[in-house]
Amino acid sequence: MLILDTHALIWWLNDDGHLSLRARAAIAEPSEDVAITSASLYECAYKHMLGRLPIDMAAELPLLLRQSRFRVLDMTANVAMRAGRLTAKHRDPWDRIIAAHSIEAGCPVVTADPAIAALGATTLW
Repeated sequence: MLILDTHALIWWLNDDGHLSLRARAAIAEPSEDVAITSASLYECAYKHMLGRLPIDMAAELPLLLRQSRFRVLDMTANVAMRAGRLTAKHRDPWDRIIAAHSIEAGCPVVTADPAIAALGATTLW
Protein backbone atom coordinates (compact mmCIF):
# COMPACT_ATOMS: atom_id res chain seq x y z
CA MET A 1 0.00 0.00 0.00
CA LEU A 2 1.03 3.59 -0.67
CA ILE A 3 -0.34 6.60 1.18
CA LEU A 4 -0.34 9.86 -0.75
CA ASP A 5 0.57 13.09 0.96
CA THR A 6 -1.90 15.83 0.10
CA HIS A 7 0.34 17.56 -2.42
CA ALA A 8 1.03 14.24 -4.17
CA LEU A 9 -2.73 13.64 -4.42
CA ILE A 10 -3.32 17.10 -5.88
CA TRP A 11 -0.42 16.76 -8.32
CA TRP A 12 -1.66 13.32 -9.42
CA LEU A 13 -5.20 14.56 -9.98
CA ASN A 14 -3.96 17.60 -11.92
CA ASP A 15 -1.33 15.62 -13.88
CA ASP A 16 1.19 18.11 -12.52
CA GLY A 17 4.84 17.82 -13.54
CA HIS A 18 5.93 18.40 -9.92
CA LEU A 19 5.12 14.74 -9.20
CA SER A 20 8.34 12.76 -9.56
CA LEU A 21 8.59 10.06 -12.21
CA ARG A 22 9.20 7.43 -9.51
CA ALA A 23 6.11 8.53 -7.58
CA ARG A 24 4.00 8.67 -10.74
CA ALA A 25 5.06 5.15 -11.73
CA ALA A 26 4.32 3.75 -8.26
CA ILE A 27 0.86 5.33 -8.15
CA ALA A 28 0.05 4.17 -11.69
CA GLU A 29 1.06 0.56 -10.96
CA PRO A 30 -2.24 -1.37 -11.36
CA SER A 31 -1.40 -3.85 -8.59
CA GLU A 32 -0.59 -1.08 -6.07
CA ASP A 33 -3.13 -0.29 -3.35
CA VAL A 34 -3.17 3.52 -3.16
CA ALA A 35 -4.77 5.39 -0.27
CA ILE A 36 -5.17 8.87 1.09
CA THR A 37 -6.00 9.78 4.65
CA SER A 38 -9.14 11.53 5.80
CA ALA A 39 -6.76 14.27 6.97
CA SER A 40 -5.96 14.97 3.30
CA LEU A 41 -9.66 15.30 2.56
CA TYR A 42 -9.93 17.86 5.34
CA GLU A 43 -6.81 19.68 4.13
CA CYS A 44 -8.11 19.84 0.54
CA ALA A 45 -11.53 21.10 1.60
CA TYR A 46 -9.93 23.70 3.86
CA LYS A 47 -7.56 24.91 1.14
CA HIS A 48 -10.46 25.16 -1.31
CA MET A 49 -12.44 27.22 1.19
CA LEU A 50 -9.43 29.57 1.49
CA GLY A 51 -9.27 29.87 -2.30
CA ARG A 52 -5.93 28.09 -2.57
CA LEU A 53 -7.21 24.97 -4.33
CA PRO A 54 -9.38 25.08 -7.44
CA ILE A 55 -10.94 21.64 -7.02
CA ASP A 56 -14.21 21.81 -5.10
CA MET A 57 -13.55 18.92 -2.76
CA ALA A 58 -17.15 18.38 -1.69
CA ALA A 59 -18.36 18.17 -5.27
CA GLU A 60 -15.48 16.65 -7.24
CA LEU A 61 -13.10 14.74 -5.01
CA PRO A 62 -15.20 11.63 -4.29
CA LEU A 63 -15.59 10.94 -8.02
CA LEU A 64 -11.93 11.72 -8.74
CA LEU A 65 -10.85 9.29 -5.99
CA ARG A 66 -13.04 6.51 -7.39
CA GLN A 67 -11.74 7.13 -10.92
CA SER A 68 -8.16 6.95 -9.64
CA ARG A 69 -8.95 3.79 -7.58
CA PHE A 70 -7.81 5.47 -4.36
CA ARG A 71 -9.32 4.56 -1.04
CA VAL A 72 -9.66 6.73 2.04
CA LEU A 73 -8.15 5.72 5.37
CA ASP A 74 -10.15 6.98 8.31
CA MET A 75 -8.31 8.02 11.44
CA THR A 76 -8.39 5.32 14.08
CA ALA A 77 -7.71 5.76 17.77
CA ASN A 78 -4.25 4.18 17.28
CA VAL A 79 -3.38 6.62 14.50
CA ALA A 80 -4.62 9.58 16.53
CA MET A 81 -2.59 8.55 19.56
CA ARG A 82 0.54 7.88 17.48
CA ALA A 83 0.21 11.26 15.71
CA GLY A 84 -0.01 12.98 19.07
CA ARG A 85 3.04 11.13 20.41
CA LEU A 86 5.41 11.70 17.47
CA THR A 87 8.41 13.42 18.98
CA ALA A 88 9.86 15.22 15.96
CA LYS A 89 9.28 18.96 16.05
CA HIS A 90 6.75 19.39 13.29
CA ARG A 91 3.69 21.47 13.93
CA ASP A 92 1.56 20.61 10.89
CA PRO A 93 -1.19 18.36 12.26
CA TRP A 94 -2.08 17.05 8.80
CA ASP A 95 1.48 15.84 8.21
CA ARG A 96 1.59 14.27 11.66
CA ILE A 97 -1.61 12.32 10.93
CA ILE A 98 -0.38 11.20 7.49
CA ALA A 99 2.95 10.06 9.00
CA ALA A 100 1.14 8.21 11.79
CA HIS A 101 -1.04 6.37 9.25
CA SER A 102 2.11 5.32 7.40
CA ILE A 103 3.85 4.12 10.54
CA GLU A 104 0.79 2.20 11.77
CA ALA A 105 0.27 0.54 8.35
CA GLY A 106 3.97 -0.07 7.72
CA CYS A 107 3.84 1.47 4.27
CA PRO A 108 5.47 4.48 2.58
CA VAL A 109 4.08 7.95 2.06
CA VAL A 110 4.42 9.37 -1.43
CA THR A 111 5.74 12.84 -0.61
CA ALA A 112 8.33 15.42 -1.52
CA ASP A 113 8.24 16.72 2.05
CA PRO A 114 11.29 15.67 4.11
CA ALA A 115 9.39 16.54 7.31
CA ILE A 116 7.27 13.38 6.86
CA ALA A 117 10.41 11.22 7.01
CA ALA A 118 11.66 13.25 10.00
CA LEU A 119 8.49 12.16 11.78
CA GLY A 120 9.54 8.53 11.32
CA ALA A 121 7.55 7.53 8.24
CA THR A 122 9.07 5.78 5.27
CA THR A 123 8.76 7.92 2.15
CA LEU A 124 8.84 7.39 -1.57
CA TRP A 125 9.68 10.13 -4.00
